[in-house]
Amino acid sequence: MKPLLAHSRMLLLEDHNDATLIGRVWLPASESKPGGPTIVHVTANAIYDLSADFPTLTDLLNQYAPADLCRSITTGNSIASFDEIAANTLALKRDQDKAVFISPIDLQPVKACGITFYESLVERIIEERAEGNPELALGIRVNLTEKLGADFSTVIAGSEQALELLELLKRENL
Repeated sequence: MKPLLAHSRMLLLEDHNDATLIGRVWLPASESKPGGPTIVHVTANAIYDLSADFPTLTDLLNQYAPADLCRSITTGNSIASFDEIAANTLALKRDQDKAVFISPIDLQPVKACGITFYESLVERIIEERAEGNPELALGIRVNLTEKLGADFSTVIAGSEQALELLELLKRENL
C-alpha cells in the first residue's frame, strides 16, 4: 500500500510546475477570519489564499488574464502545504480544524446533463449558504418556493419567472 503522501501527489498534473493551478479549499474558522470556501493558488509546495482579492472563483475567472493575476498576487504566507491539505482531504477521518480541498466550481454557470440550468445554479447557491446543513438547505428551498409562488426547479431559462427568481435571489442576498 502506498503512503498517503504518494497518493496526494497523484492529484497534481505531471506538468504542474509549468501550470497556474487555482482551486478552492474549505478553511476552518480562525480568530482573524470566518471559515468557509476560499479561492487559492495551488503550487506543489504551498497553497496561497487569494480571497482578499477574489472572494469567488468566478470573480477571478472574469478578469482579463486570470492566470497572470493569480501568479502576481501570490506573495503572502501560504495557508498550508499542498501535501497537508491533500492528506486531510483524502483522509478517512478528516481533521475539522484543518483545510480540505473542495470543488473548484462556485458561481460559474456550469450545466450538468439532465439538470436544468436554473435548478443547478440555485442548488449551488443554497448549498453554499447552508454550508452543508440539509435542514438549513430545506428551509431555504421552502422559503424560495413560497416567495416565488412556484417550484423554482420548473423555471424556464429566459422566462419572466426566471427574472423573478433572479430578483428574489438578490433580495434574499443569495
